[in-house]
Amino acid sequence: MWSLLAVLICVVSFAIIRYVALPPSPQDQVSRQEAKYRSVNDAKFRSLFDAGSKALKEARYREALDDFQEAERSTDQLSSDQYASLKSSRLQIASLSEASGSNYEAEKAYKALAASANQQGRVLSRAKHCDAAVGEFGDAEKFSDHLTETKQASLLESRTSLAGCLEELHRVPAAVEATQRMIDYLRTSDELDPALIDQYMNLAREYSMEDNWNSAEQAILSASESSDKIISRLASDPGAEAEHRVGAAISQKAVALRWLIIAYKNEGKTDLALSTADDYFNFKLEAGGRWGVIRLSSGQKDIAALALQIASAANRPDAVDLWQQRFNGAR
Repeated sequence: MWSLLAVLICVVSFAIIRYVALPPSPQDQVSRQEAKYRSVNDAKFRSLFDAGSKALKEARYREALDDFQEAERSTDQLSSDQYASLKSSRLQIASLSEASGSNYEAEKAYKALAASANQQGRVLSRAKHCDAAVGEFGDAEKFSDHLTETKQASLLESRTSLAGCLEELHRVPAAVEATQRMIDYLRTSDELDPALIDQYMNLAREYSMEDNWNSAEQAILSASESSDKIISRLASDPGAEAEHRVGAAISQKAVALRWLIIAYKNEGKTDLALSTADDYFNFKLEAGGRWGVIRLSSGQKDIAALALQIASAANRPDAVDLWQQRFNGAR
């Protein structure tokens, strides 16, 4: 008994001496500073959230939404409890505002809900918690659907992110559905938005993940047609937005043609693959305006290498010679 007590006294004494004599390590100091920082931010969040909750009870919805927004901004990253509290309160405001015809407050609440859900989804996705992220991006999509002013941008972010997470989880059919919903929306809201081309290419990638190259081919052809439509409709427009859209469409056209060659190759359509590669090299579009004649001069060496590979695999000597020459002369 006495020997055990002596040992305990020695251990405690050593710990006390070590604590007094040795300063905290840099890692300990950082941990304490981080804990203190979190504590200050948590207190700030709680104060602002409580103020918003009080305004909500008193039906001062605009003030409540402002307080909730400040509460969210007060911390670098919301905890799951903080996020859930904000989500519940904002949903309450959105529901009450819609019921009373207060469109401004409803729009503001849904905008905050969508932005917060997208942010939470990104945090979970970066942490490789895609299962949980899918739920948040799904919520963001639902909230975005209530919007008017920023609906397209919000839906684009949520649906694209949702499809990306579903791809990570190898839930390809669900990813295809999410991408198709975005395509359907863009086709009716703004068919001259280059985002539509991106969505078609995302759809092609998703089909290719399941070796469904026939469906991938159709998606790529749709992307190419959308690119042509943007160029033909907007090339003569002198505006900055038109310039941005046409420039994006030209770049996307090149990507679509390269993917189309790959799709044809994987479908065993050698003739179509080589003719599409030829189309890439000979591409010429007299768009007019500031664009003049559009050619796809960049990336020709990669296309020539791809066509050379296809021709060699198909045992086409004439095509091999042609694409070898083009490869040697391409940039």
